[in-house]
Amino acid sequence: MTKKIIIYCLFCLTAYLVFYSLTAYSSSSETKAILESPYNSVRTHLLFLQNDNYNPKLSAKSLNTSQINRNDAEDLAIKLKRIFDGRGLFVILEEIPKEANYLDTVSQEHKFVIFPEIPSIYLQKYGNKWLYSLETVSHINELYKSTFPIDTFSFVDELPEFWKYSIFSVYVWQITGFILAAILSYILYLLLYWILGYFLEKLYLKFFKPNLYIKFIKPISKPISLLLVILIFDQVVAMLSIPIKLSHIIGLIINALEPILATIIVFRLSDFVINILSSIATKTKSNVDDHLVPFISKTMKIVIVIFGVLYFFSNVGIDITPLIAGVSIGGLAFALAAQDTVKNLFGSLTIFTDQPFQVGDWIVVDGAEGTVEEVGIRSTRIRTFYNSLISVPNGKLSDAKIDNM
Repeated sequence: MTKKIIIYCLFCLTAYLVFYSLTAYSSSSETKAILESPYNSVRTHLLFLQNDNYNPKLSAKSLNTSQINRNDAEDLAIKLKRIFDGRGLFVILEEIPKEANYLDTVSQEHKFVIFPEIPSIYLQKYGNKWLYSLETVSHINELYKSTFPIDTFSFVDELPEFWKYSIFSVYVWQITGFILAAILSYILYLLLYWILGYFLEKLYLKFFKPNLYIKFIKPISKPISLLLVILIFDQVVAMLSIPIKLSHIIGLIINALEPILATIIVFRLSDFVINILSSIATKTKSNVDDHLVPFISKTMKIVIVIFGVLYFFSNVGIDITPLIAGVSIGGLAFALAAQDTVKNLFGSLTIFTDQPFQVGDWIVVDGAEGTVEEVGIRSTRIRTFYNSLISVPNGKLSDAKIDNM
């Protein structure tokens, strides 16, 4: 799976170099900063930092510099754009308001948050100008350090001119760094897989049987290793500050893989937990818990998959609020339409937890008499002394008087 991921990433890079010029904003002969709306201010900030239209002084006019040294404004404007690029935050200008008197629907202020995941970066109206707020300006250096733990730009300037050669807006040093990061990530994955497998095995074999390790624990060492490598690779790509469109694509891939791998890890661990519960159940005198374990197993896996899907949607930028609301409404409608089924389900839980009888017991309930043959999720089956089989809904059984002979 790792090889496929690396090959896919390299394919994206190659396709990017061959077919696309990833300059986010078209060249322009504009020489004036326009700040009359959120759209104009963001466009001014980014437009004048493009390679073919580079003018940091004009770009810095989009920042509120009333409480900072104006000589630092250009550096902060450049850092803010690098934060966007490093985090794969793609600015879609068409979605930014063009109204000069735009009001935020929540705060009812002249304020616009560009990315909900970073609420400290926003524009605010000052007089007749829209500028990056004072709070935004004060947080730029902090955000920059968290985005780039190692500031690659500090030594890139010292590289020979060959490494600064640009191919479709991507520098040679960035291409080389990306390829090296992919190769080193694969080597790190193999190393982590071996280390985790080795130590997990040593730790596990002290307490459990070897066959259980092979069946339940060893399968999680691979997705754990891959998840750790992906998180590290994400940080390395951010430090390379590759063009925003490619960074955005890689970010989406990584954001999609994280919940998938996390769900696989938890799903496989659930098998291990169920195995422990099963071994405990076999040591008890009661037979009811033997039927409870499969029920818990199915329920646990369904819950894990549901949360995994929600985590996936949330991580790739899909708003899950309408989905959760729809599921809630749909669940309510389903519950109303299937009240008896839901009642029987909770009845089965009551029987499992309260244990008024066990499989094999002779009981008398609601006119039925016989031996309990099976306790299911919906109903309990009783074998009468005439060798007939009676199925009693668990919802009814949980409310009935049971005479356990």
